[in-house]
Amino acid sequence: MNSCVPNLTNEALNELEQDAKEFALVKGISCRSKDLLNENCVQSLRFSLFPSPFPSKWCLLAQRIQKGINLMMHRIAHDKHFLEESLADVIRVDSFTRSLYEIYLKVEDDPKASKYNLGFFRSDYMLNKEPEALRQVEINAISVSFAGLSPLISQLHQYVNNKVNPKSEFNQPEKNTCRSVAFALSKAWDVYGKKDAIIIIIVEEKTYNICDQKAIEIELFNLRPEILVKRKKFSQIDSNSLDGNNVLRVDDKEVAVVYYRTGYVPADYPNSSAWDTRLILEKSKAIKCPSIKYQLSGVKKFQQILTDKQVLSKFIKPDEGLDELYGTFAAIYLLKDSPEGNKYLEMGLKNPEKFVLKPQREGGGNNYYGQEIVQKLNEIRNSQERDAFILMELIDAVPISNYGVDSRSNLRSRNFAMDTIISELGIFGSILADDKLVYHNSEDGYLLRSKRISDNEAGIAAGAGFLDSPYLF
Repeated sequence: MNSCVPNLTNEALNELEQDAKEFALVKGISCRSKDLLNENCVQSLRFSLFPSPFPSKWCLLAQRIQKGINLMMHRIAHDKHFLEESLADVIRVDSFTRSLYEIYLKVEDDPKASKYNLGFFRSDYMLNKEPEALRQVEINAISVSFAGLSPLISQLHQYVNNKVNPKSEFNQPEKNTCRSVAFALSKAWDVYGKKDAIIIIIVEEKTYNICDQKAIEIELFNLRPEILVKRKKFSQIDSNSLDGNNVLRVDDKEVAVVYYRTGYVPADYPNSSAWDTRLILEKSKAIKCPSIKYQLSGVKKFQQILTDKQVLSKFIKPDEGLDELYGTFAAIYLLKDSPEGNKYLEMGLKNPEKFVLKPQREGGGNNYYGQEIVQKLNEIRNSQERDAFILMELIDAVPISNYGVDSRSNLRSRNFAMDTIISELGIFGSILADDKLVYHNSEDGYLLRSKRISDNEAGIAAGAGFLDSPYLF
């Protein structure tokens, strides 16, 4: 694919770097430093200097099937038998998923718990080189990041592009992702039906990705200023927050919606008290985003199971994008202790460069590549822990050229050495539903993340990759 990066002198590039960093800081494309946390200081996030090319036909395909994916995740979450049967091997060996599952069991049959579910999902894709095809990487189901900042990255690229190509424009998908997420939160608040109730955002003990979170909160204020929003940590939720009818109260306010921006990795639950708090929140009448069942529907095991088209067809219909979604699936293999699983394990050991090894959780920095796969597979081959992983075909992504801007305090500018990068397109979606009705189902915009071709991870919050935006051709 042709890059839109122009030929520029070092002087011009240095000037663009400064302009772009200042734009990022003014607009809030920023985070707190993990090296030296100061709640009053932020630094610009890593971003590409120019937008990266992405074929419009593949972007349109990903957008077209997102509402069907939302429904698929909802239906999986509400199929108790399928959920329990599919997770049986995982919960036996993965303590984190087991803890989530135990909360699910306690809440599922509680008549006082909310029957409404709000989900923000992001389905991530890469463009495979030969043959050219869209390949799904994963579906994210909790604390889905950068919906708040995605529109700002597009603005930054329009701004930078205008510096070097005045009055020129490039085609990008049309959707304000931040506004769409804020609207879905307000829709859940409306469905709850109490005008004095509030929304709480559950955040980390130390929040680094503050600007992305606050962008959504501020957009919600702009959209519906009558809705009060409070940020709370697990440790700030009192054990007596539930009344006899499971109404959740925080700071003497009834809570309509609980929006999780934490709770997706073991480190988010440092003690039993954090798990107790998660149970309190899940038992409440407040609408959770996501509910515990929606979070479980994002476990990687389902990604493998759904590669069986007959299984997939139970949860997404032909007119909802069944064939198109199925066509995006990469090959995924289970590693359980069986003749077939042993064959796949040996396959990963013999050709680790062809695969990625994934555990059953979300968030960047959890996957294994190359010789890491060999080391991990040898470590778990005689253990039940192997059931907690899937082996996935490594996508041979299309490389392009761009500049990556890195402004972390302990690093100098990279002096704009041209990088060969690969990109990952994320499509956001939201759904609000109970077991009978769907009240809201929407495709909510996009996020492009890129990484140097030599890097394994592209998780921005995990300290890898660059925020990017697509120009469509």
